[in-house]
Amino acid sequence: EVTRECSALITAHQVARLTITGAGVIHGNGETWWPHAKDKSVRRPFLLQFIECADVFVQGITLDDPPAWNTHPLYVDRAVFASLTFRKMSTVPGINGDGLDPDSCRDVLIVGCTFANQDDSIAIKAGRVSREQPRRQRPCENITVRDCTFDGTLAPGAHPLGFAVGSETSGTVRHVLVRDCVFRDAASLANLKANRERAKAVVEGIRIENCTYANRVFRDKRYNRAPIAIDLFYYSDGPPDAVEPLTPATPVFRDIHFRNLSVENPLGRFAYLCGLAEQPVRGITLQNVTGTARQGLHGQNLDGIELCNVSVNAHEGPPFHWVNVKNQTTKPPSPSP
Repeated sequence: EVTRECSALITAHQVARLTITGAGVIHGNGETWWPHAKDKSVRRPFLLQFIECADVFVQGITLDDPPAWNTHPLYVDRAVFASLTFRKMSTVPGINGDGLDPDSCRDVLIVGCTFANQDDSIAIKAGRVSREQPRRQRPCENITVRDCTFDGTLAPGAHPLGFAVGSETSGTVRHVLVRDCVFRDAASLANLKANRERAKAVVEGIRIENCTYANRVFRDKRYNRAPIAIDLFYYSDGPPDAVEPLTPATPVFRDIHFRNLSVENPLGRFAYLCGLAEQPVRGITLQNVTGTARQGLHGQNLDGIELCNVSVNAHEGPPFHWVNVKNQTTKPPSPSP
């Protein structure tokens, strides 16, 4: 149980028209905090936190070695994060070093940023059932990520997990666009994650497009099962074929689209798309998605998945493996005009 909570190094609460710009470095001195991560009497601080703010503009700075998350906008309306660099410079093992986590925010643009951090690079969140009161739950919506680089080679201690949605999604996440990004030695290109205990509402309207991914470092884990992942068993050991009763907390994932992606992953799967047996993921499309991987695409507990010009070169096993999948269609490439 947490008895003390440290404020972020820079905290803003209910501030409008907030600007932080420059070419400076904010160093979190994380090495002094990480060895004490299991001490729950103190919650490690973030570097930047904006709470109930509006019209936030952060540009140009570098954030190194945070004790916990780097930057946490919470209940923020209209924010731009441009040309930022997130690095883990220390080689001491870190923990919870997320880069930028918009949490129950609206109208956020993340553009031209570089992530060589530890843990999720960007994680779109919307609260957690066990921590949020109903009046505090609100959607995280209209989020755009473009022209960003996720690169594990750019800092000595870098261990970037890439782009994620979740796992805290109880207030709903919708209308998210990731495009024109490069992933190099990052764990995932898109990891959309939840489980029966953490989620409550809806994740919908997610588009990932025009991105390249190449990995020579990461292997499949419980927290990152593939470069392209929809995982409703995040950190869960339950068998995917087990059916449980539908409850108000059962997560709903739908309307998710991947387009114009190139994946190179010789150490693991090409993709992992897995819903719940009692609540399949609905409305997935993969269009112009190609690549090479050790294993192919695993799809389970899905209803309505369309493949158009999808090519998987799997070194082991079949390119596609389907379990409890309904309404799966494969279309040829569209003819050239």
